[in-house]
Amino acid sequence: MSIRRSYRPYQIIVMNPKASTFTLDLPPHTNIHPTFHISQLRIWKNNNDAEYPDCAFAKPGAILTKDSFKHIVDRILDE
Repeated sequence: MSIRRSYRPYQIIVMNPKASTFTLDLPPHTNIHPTFHISQLRIWKNNNDAEYPDCAFAKPGAILTKDSFKHIVDRILDE
């Protein structure tokens, strides 16, 4: 399994300026070597939803529970 290019920002855990390499904190399921040359990396830029509306993430809807309480999801936290 590979990871899609520019899928999300990954944290840099090791920098080696002499060799121009960076080791990223990749998910374990990616099964690829986590060290990359700087020429293979790009700076992460958040999407401009006004300029590129087709790339915007869908907002989560309301969650209904058995107690009939309505919960609105404000944000999703990623570890």
